[in-house]
Amino acid sequence: MTTISQFKFNINIQENSKIPRYSGRIVQGAFLQYLRILDPSLSIDLHEGNPMRTYVTSNIYRRRNEESNLMYFDVYTIDPRIIDILVKIMVGGEGTQIYLIDKMYNISHIDFTVHDISSKELLPIRTNVLVKFITPTLFANSKRNNNLDAFPVQKRMWANMITSYKYIVAPINEEEEIELIQRLEDQLSITDFKIENRRIRLGNNIHLNGVTGYINYFIENNEGLELLRSILSLANHWGIGGKRSMGMGRVHISFRYPKVKKPNEVDLIKKLDNIDTVLMN
Repeated sequence: MTTISQFKFNINIQENSKIPRYSGRIVQGAFLQYLRILDPSLSIDLHEGNPMRTYVTSNIYRRRNEESNLMYFDVYTIDPRIIDILVKIMVGGEGTQIYLIDKMYNISHIDFTVHDISSKELLPIRTNVLVKFITPTLFANSKRNNNLDAFPVQKRMWANMITSYKYIVAPINEEEEIELIQRLEDQLSITDFKIENRRIRLGNNIHLNGVTGYINYFIENNEGLELLRSILSLANHWGIGGKRSMGMGRVHISFRYPKVKKPNEVDLIKKLDNIDTVLMN
């Protein structure tokens, strides 16, 4: 079983605090600084180590239907070092403040959830898969302006998701990957989409174009797509595309399964009568 750990930091933030629309870069900096106080070597390793990050972050969000100033951000990780230190904080009561935006804020509490992303159960034929791009999603392409695609080219999008799958869940050889991407292109049709291109500011003189909106897929044939559910489940928590450790590429993926037609009682009785008649004859 492969899992991703989610830590939701609930923070009391004053009403007058200015929070940018896309605050993932602020969250990443705050999280690394938070870890630096608790474990300096881990913070440095996460910042300067493997280019394939072992964690991703969300933006800062306000809790719905609450009059309090409680806001939150999420950290998703597969790194046992991060999991160990954050669980110890939750148990031991340390690390009750975090420097975020412009000052130290109190952490009300941290919620901890473990997500299983290893299911190989086939998604049924005629299932609709809705992929919503919540925060700007960055698709690398060296031949485009700013080295980014303005539209989620399907082959590169699936390849990006499979790369994450290989890194986190299980290895796939090159032939299997090529075949899987071809099946995804051939057996999933796009039935609806709305794509917008957003220009985002990540820092001084750093501007990038990202994709928001949605794409709806329809599974026409599920042969050979045993990994699809796990790939999509991973993307639901880990995101898609570049700069995910800065809150980019957050997606929400949902399924609408085909309706199972309930048998009509009258028709069922007729069929049973027909069976009895055949057996008697």
